[in-house]
Amino acid sequence: MNPRRSSVFLYMLAKIRPEAWDAIIPHSPKVSVASREYLIAMALKGFSSELTNKAVNQKLAGVQKSLVAFAGQQLSADFDDDNWCGTPYPGKHGPGPVVSFEEVMLNPQPLPPKDLEREIGGYLVMLSETTSQQAAAKELQLLGNSLLGTATHATAR
Repeated sequence: MNPRRSSVFLYMLAKIRPEAWDAIIPHSPKVSVASREYLIAMALKGFSSELTNKAVNQKLAGVQKSLVAFAGQQLSADFDDDNWCGTPYPGKHGPGPVVSFEEVMLNPQPLPPKDLEREIGGYLVMLSETTSQQAAAKELQLLGNSLLGTATHATAR
């Protein structure tokens, strides 16, 4: 699972209204809140494998565990409430932005450690806007800002 691609997808999933999704892909499968929280936890797991900062990794592990615990508790309730649609995925829609991400990366080079931390920090801030769990959102916002180097400005206000 590519945490960058899944983070962008989760952000779009959380920010676009369900009516708009239905206009884009009619009768598309619904994604429950529980499954979205679990996918966020999986993206965080991917990011923590790239970071060498043990303190940040420990905090990310705590957020991951809380999101997975919430997802586990809510998954059966969401399933019983029919928050999962049985409509099969409509198939390929041709080239689009998700396909073009791979095409752009002709010869990807690893980022220097500081640039990697900033990039992951940006994704953590983005993921903080997609979770419905306020404690996890706050922690992701703080971690993301610290990796971006903006934590001192945010706490000074």
